[in-house]
Amino acid sequence: MWISPFSPLHRCSILLVLLSGLTTRSSSAAEKFSLRERVDGQRVVRSTCLMTADGLYFLDPPVESKTAKPDKAQPETLKVKATTKLVVLDRWKLSESADGPNAGVLTARRLIEFAQADVSGQVRPASNQIRKERRRFLTDIHDEMVRNGSLDGSITRQELEAITTPGDGITLWTLLPKQEVAVGETYKLDNLGAKSLTLFDTIAVNGLEGKIEKIDTDRVEIRIHGEVRGAVLGAEGKMVLEGTIGFNRIDGLVDSLVINRDESRRPGSVEAGLEIHSKLEVKREVVEKVVPELASESDPSWPKFIENKHLSILWNEPSGLFGMEHDRDWHVTWTDIQESVIKRVDKGGTVIAQCNMKRGPTVAAGRHQDPAQFREDVRTALGTQYKRVFGEGVLDRLEGQGYGYKLAIEGLIQELPVVWYYYLMSSPAGDQYVSTITTTLAETRETSKTGLGLVESLRWSAQPKKQEESPK
Repeated sequence: MWISPFSPLHRCSILLVLLSGLTTRSSSAAEKFSLRERVDGQRVVRSTCLMTADGLYFLDPPVESKTAKPDKAQPETLKVKATTKLVVLDRWKLSESADGPNAGVLTARRLIEFAQADVSGQVRPASNQIRKERRRFLTDIHDEMVRNGSLDGSITRQELEAITTPGDGITLWTLLPKQEVAVGETYKLDNLGAKSLTLFDTIAVNGLEGKIEKIDTDRVEIRIHGEVRGAVLGAEGKMVLEGTIGFNRIDGLVDSLVINRDESRRPGSVEAGLEIHSKLEVKREVVEKVVPELASESDPSWPKFIENKHLSILWNEPSGLFGMEHDRDWHVTWTDIQESVIKRVDKGGTVIAQCNMKRGPTVAAGRHQDPAQFREDVRTALGTQYKRVFGEGVLDRLEGQGYGYKLAIEGLIQELPVVWYYYLMSSPAGDQYVSTITTTLAETRETSKTGLGLVESLRWSAQPKKQEESPK
C-alpha cells in the first residue's frame, strides 16, 4: 500500500528506519529489502547536478503572418544548447508542527555553492548565475514540486532557473520503491518521482518503471526507464527516460543518478515548443566537515517554513531604469527598452492577467502628466469597451521614488466583464511609464489570489536628476 510521504504513518516509517539501523548482510535472489533515505537532521549532504542539453526550440509565428495564412504559418525553429551545474549543501529535517499546512513537511536548509546555466546556439546567448549574496535557501516540496525560497532577498527569474534542475536532492527519495523488493523485481515510480525527473507540473500518463539490478551489502543499483506525458504551465509534452540510480545502504542515501531524457513539447502561453535531448548526472555525498552556516539548529535567521516573501521574483527593466518584484505566477514574455509584456499564468497554462508596460514621453524633473488628462486619454482609448471607473488615486511612494497614479476601470471585451488597472509612473528625473494590467472581473473578486499590484512595487534606479527647464 502506498503511504503518502506527508502522512503520520509515513513519518513513523522514516523514524523506524532511523532507529532500526541498517541491514548490511549479503542478499540472495529471494531476499527482500526496504530502501529508504535516512532523514538525519545532524548531517549535511552535498548534491552536484550536471546537465547538458541540445536540440530545437519552436517559437510560434506572429498572429498576423505576412508570408502565409495563419493556418499555414510555420513556427520558427532555432537550434539550442544548454549546460547547467548546480552544487548545493542540504541539511534536512521534518517540520516539528503537530498540525497545520506545514505539518510533517520535509524541508532542507540549503546553501548554494555553485549555480550556473549557460544557453547558446541560435537563441540569444545567456549565462545565468546566482549572486554570491543569495546563497541561503529553504527548500521543500509543495504541490508535488520543489520550491526554493530565498532567505537573502528576491532573486531574478534567471537565478531561479539556475537553481532549478530535475533530480533535485530533496526529491530523490521519491525514486525508490515504496515496498520491499528483491533482485530482479520491478516497481512503478509514482508521480512525485516522475515530476522530479521531468519537471512537468502535471502528469497525464506515467509509464516509469524501476528494476532492481543488484543488491550488495553496501550498495543497490536500480535501472529506470519509461515514458511520461504531461505539461509545463499548460504546454503539453512527452519525455522518454532511461538511466540508473545508485543507493548507498550504509549512508541511507541515493548517491548517484544518471538519466538520458528525450523531450518533445508543444508551445504554451509562456513556454516555447521544443525537441531536446539531455543527460542528467547527479552525485551526492555526506559532508564530514562542519558547515558553520548550517551548524546551529537555533539560528533565528533560518525560518521554519517558506513564506510568500521568500518566493518573490525581481524583474529589472532592460535599460536598468527600474525594477519590480512579483510572485512566481508572472512571466515576462517580451521586453525591450520601449515596451514589456508580463503574463500571469495559472498552473493549467491559462493566462489570467497581463501587464503591458510602455515608455511614455519624458517630462521635466519632478513633473508628470496631469492625471485628469491621463483619465481622458484612457477613456478615449477604450472607446465602447469602457463601462465605469471604480477606483482611482495617487499612490503612496517611498521618498525619492517619484509619482504614481492608479486608475481602475470596469468594462467589456466581447461581452466578457474585464478590469483594467492603469498606472502612470514618473521618476524623480522625469522618466515616465504607462502600465496596464488586464484581467477578468472574476479574478479581481477572488480574494485567495493576489499579485495584481505588481506595478506598485516599481522602484526607480538611482540616477542623476535632470535639470528643470528654464522659462523662456
